[in-house]
Amino acid sequence: MILFKYILLSLFLTFAIMAEPDEADGVGEHFSAGHNGLSRIGEYGYPNNPMNDRAKGFSIQGKARSALLNYGAYIDWDYNPSGGWNNYSYLPSVAFMAGVPGYLSTSDFVWENCDNSNPVCESLPNGITAWYSLDAYDSWSESLNNLGQPARFSGIVYNLENDQGDLSLNRDDVSNLGTSRFECESANGNTQNECESNLGDWVNKEEVLDHSYAKDAFVEWVIDTSDEEAIFIHFVEDEVDPNSSDSKLGFVYPWAFRPKLEARFNEYDRYDYGIDDEEWTEDDYYHYYGANTAESWMSRWSPKTNTDWHAATKSSVNSHSTQFNAGDLFGNTIYTGDGDTYPLLAHSNYPTTWPSALNTETLEDEPFWPGWYGDEYYGDDPDLWIDAGIDAALCGSNPSRTNPECWKELEGRFISDSDIYMEFDDRWAHRANMINSDNEYEQAGYPLGLTVMNMAHSYGVSYAEDIMFVTVKVRNESGDYDYAFKRNKFGQKEYLLDYNDEFISGEGLIMPDGTKLNGGKGFDYEKMALGFYMDADVLMGNLEGYNSALHTNADDFMEYYDCANPDIVNSEEWSPYTDGCPVVDGDTLRISMAMIYDYNGESGGVEGFGYESQAGNSGGLGIVATQLLDSPYATKPFDLNQDGFDDIFPGEKLKMTDWHWFDWYNRPGVVAREGNNNCCAGDPGKPMAQNKEEIQYKIMAGDNSNLSDNENLWYFHTANPDTDSNSELNPHFDSLEGLMETTFFNQGEEGLDCVLIMSCAPFDLEVGEEVDFSFCIIYGEDRSDLLKNAEFAQIMYNAHYQGYTAPRKPKVAVTSDHNLVKIHWTDSPQTSKDVITSYTDFEGFKIYKSQDGGETWGNEIGKVYDGDNVFVGWQPYKQFDLSAAQDEAFCVLGFEDKCYIDGTADETINDEASCGNSGGSWMNFEDLNMDGLWNPGEAYNCKEDIKRGISVSGEDPKAPWFSLGENSGLDDIIPCDCSCNGCDNCSEEFLNQISSQDCIDSGWEWDCDCDYYTDSEGTVYQYTYVDSLVTDGFEYTYSVTAYDTGVMSDEYIISVDDGQVTIDTLSVPDPNGWGAINSFQYLENSKGTTEYDDNFVKVIPGYNAQNNWNNVYVSPNPFIVRSSYETDDVSIQLTFNGLTDQCKIKIYTVTGEIVKEIRHNGDGPEFWNLRNKNNQEVASGLYMYTIEDLTSNNNDPYIGKFVVIR
Repeated sequence: MILFKYILLSLFLTFAIMAEPDEADGVGEHFSAGHNGLSRIGEYGYPNNPMNDRAKGFSIQGKARSALLNYGAYIDWDYNPSGGWNNYSYLPSVAFMAGVPGYLSTSDFVWENCDNSNPVCESLPNGITAWYSLDAYDSWSESLNNLGQPARFSGIVYNLENDQGDLSLNRDDVSNLGTSRFECESANGNTQNECESNLGDWVNKEEVLDHSYAKDAFVEWVIDTSDEEAIFIHFVEDEVDPNSSDSKLGFVYPWAFRPKLEARFNEYDRYDYGIDDEEWTEDDYYHYYGANTAESWMSRWSPKTNTDWHAATKSSVNSHSTQFNAGDLFGNTIYTGDGDTYPLLAHSNYPTTWPSALNTETLEDEPFWPGWYGDEYYGDDPDLWIDAGIDAALCGSNPSRTNPECWKELEGRFISDSDIYMEFDDRWAHRANMINSDNEYEQAGYPLGLTVMNMAHSYGVSYAEDIMFVTVKVRNESGDYDYAFKRNKFGQKEYLLDYNDEFISGEGLIMPDGTKLNGGKGFDYEKMALGFYMDADVLMGNLEGYNSALHTNADDFMEYYDCANPDIVNSEEWSPYTDGCPVVDGDTLRISMAMIYDYNGESGGVEGFGYESQAGNSGGLGIVATQLLDSPYATKPFDLNQDGFDDIFPGEKLKMTDWHWFDWYNRPGVVAREGNNNCCAGDPGKPMAQNKEEIQYKIMAGDNSNLSDNENLWYFHTANPDTDSNSELNPHFDSLEGLMETTFFNQGEEGLDCVLIMSCAPFDLEVGEEVDFSFCIIYGEDRSDLLKNAEFAQIMYNAHYQGYTAPRKPKVAVTSDHNLVKIHWTDSPQTSKDVITSYTDFEGFKIYKSQDGGETWGNEIGKVYDGDNVFVGWQPYKQFDLSAAQDEAFCVLGFEDKCYIDGTADETINDEASCGNSGGSWMNFEDLNMDGLWNPGEAYNCKEDIKRGISVSGEDPKAPWFSLGENSGLDDIIPCDCSCNGCDNCSEEFLNQISSQDCIDSGWEWDCDCDYYTDSEGTVYQYTYVDSLVTDGFEYTYSVTAYDTGVMSDEYIISVDDGQVTIDTLSVPDPNGWGAINSFQYLENSKGTTEYDDNFVKVIPGYNAQNNWNNVYVSPNPFIVRSSYETDDVSIQLTFNGLTDQCKIKIYTVTGEIVKEIRHNGDGPEFWNLRNKNNQEVASGLYMYTIEDLTSNNNDPYIGKFVVIR
């Protein structure tokens, strides 16, 4: 590599002539990455073309429907439906944003001017003055380099304007400030004339050459690390006061201090990496790049190839599948057609869209879910804390739903009816910059090295059909990291694990030129902001796409609702619908949202809610609202309301710190206010503001310093737009009170083209650190409907974005024998609680059986269709539910375990370990007969002593196509044989019929012999079902699911007898009133899709390990290719049955030529795929085989034969 660098330097000019720069303003449609032969860059390889990794999803389960994209613009009006609700589309754009500042103003510190008469400045040369600061040094020293020197900043920038500035010259010592930057080489001379007259060369000093990018700077600086510990600044000319916010002077953050652009090529942008052409080294020609904001909404190209965010490299392999495209799965919808070949994002309800990975056990590629799963709340189940991995100290100190330490991800539980996963990053952000005639960036956007993992959640259930959540995880991958981590509220690092319980590590993102940021070290970001941009047009079109006849964009209106603001709650508009923040289940719900709707209530002939109409119209115009929900923790104290006192402290969620509205024609990035005749920035070739990156960051961070008059007018609003006085301004929260007085509102027809940005800032983000972020979009017909939907959205947010949930999945295991399969599963679902209601609402289990690996779970007769004749599931193979007696005794708010000794509860023992040491049994019911099993008459220990009190069976009232069971009870699947003993004169028939309680009451003994299956990890399985309708050699797939009662509401039973109408009420247990709020049908957990899922198993029955050869046989024999044993290349297999657990099988042709040798280890049969030792398919014919016993049984070799027919 070193040799190559020097060879390259000698050839550089030749190659530079051969390579043609790309003078285009953006990267264009010829999107590529790779080496153009100019340098040694590319040592890390190159990212692939991100356009090849783009995909889209369809969030269409409810009334809120939208196409979703994986390049930072979640919603884009080029893709249908675009923010659809009911019959119309509302959202041209919803996009993610992330930003950082470029500098910290010197005015944040105290500076004093001095000369060498000041003891602090005594090293200054005579006649030279400088400014020095001690607290600036302390700030610079908050980060140190490997030598222990201050390193928080990389330099000082001056002449700051329009997000651009000049870098100052770093001198080696205070004594050098103001002195000549030149010296005479090869001769004597103190001036240029003296030097050159003595035949010397007048050259820059080495300290200047080390910073050649600033050799002509008007400002010099030094960090004095001696006893003074101060920062010194000297002005060669045009001195300013660094104490002033108008000084245009700042400390440069390391990420804004980057090598300067040299040329743009088709493949990548080339930077000036100095003489050694080694990236990110001291000899690079550095440049000040300013603030940066990554976004994808400004571009108006088609396709949008010049966005800051792009699909993460290899997304088409790592985060979604390309097996099926949009036309394959959604071609029959109104949103697209059969010919749509656009790849699909991973949808939780379509496993064919998931990426695949190698299953190390089966050695087969299997689909896996790339996103995260829903969380389970364990705060009120301390008995489960250890198994669930709950920290008893952190959860136990505040066992409530608001404590994140009481929640754990529950693998296999999806969050919504359709979760859609996507990843994007910003490694191509610089390609969105326009380039001027001097070959310099006009806007200096740059990659931060952020990877953004996202899920959109779509709900088909009635209570959430108007809501879409977007949950986000942002990870700093600007450099290599050994351990990815999050911080808890105490600031402690919590290292992240993958699904194999391995620590997550990673490399820094590889840039388009094959380099890594900062040489692979990356950057620890400060004062970062995250947010989202939402552009709403009421209306934009219908669900099939943009419709010019419906589209109106400049006649909309905005409001902000906050239930904690009495002025809003008591206003004329809102008082009929609200009296403040609702309280549900003890939690106060803070509803705080911005909303956009039509001003006059009419758009393209469609009528509905508007500011002037104030009336909803079912199926007409509605309201679209949004709320920022989750955010990173604050890392430093922060004064949010500008009163001089900190409001947010480290360890508290930032939540929404900033919200700003503006008219679309003034959006941040325009050069001047636009109109229909002078539009639009973002179009190819149209100019954009030089400070686009900075003004977007300032809006997200609430920074109104050094703004132009237009920027103040457009982006920071008070209640008095005529003055917009700073004394009235909170730069973090815009006022809408004066909206109708603004020139934007009154220009043309009344209304606004409404756009908003919601954000949270500031926080720090180290390399490898990950933070959470989320927001939601809510629709409603009018204010009342919107508030109802927003209330349930907040309830769902408190339940970690989940609605009503099914019970936990049971863990399933399977064993087999000759023509027999035993399915075993755990009882954990019975005590699980719905994350919304907190009810223990378990009702039963369903067993599903498949003969095609789980692709289907029955035949056509077994399919279930709803009332609209839509296929919604399969009839179970077997179903078991609680008996009527167990239903009535079942606890509603949870169970309490107690220690039972000799059938009596010992209230003095409070934990399972002490109970076991005392010879007791730790259980949640009165085990009167001491058999360890619940029996009728034995009471459960219910929290607050609230029992279900009714029997649940028959058709689901809300979904009658599903059955809740027939009160079968669970006795048939409990692997226990119980009997009454001690009555010598009793007949066997009598003893078989007597109940356990009657047996005990009669003074006899009730004995149970239980055969619970226990796996190799020590897990005990409480239930077993024996399936004898199987055949050796065939593969069967089973899934066991748990289901609940649904959220029940009181039923009114109307009967008519001789003309007399009687109305009876069937009351259901609903102590917290959820049924009254929103009752719902039964819920069942998912069946799983692969053996990675706990409740999904595959098995091939056959003899278990034998001691002899009495049961040896081959199946099928003959093996007829294309029979039911052969469904694909993988499943062609011959089965050897009745083997010992250690043996060797040899297969021969009739001429004695060995075909295959197989070593068998373990229980059960052995399989052969009909391929020989050279992996070639065997021919038809007769084959012989021998089996050699390798156990201590010492059986003689067995000889047999079989036939293959093709």
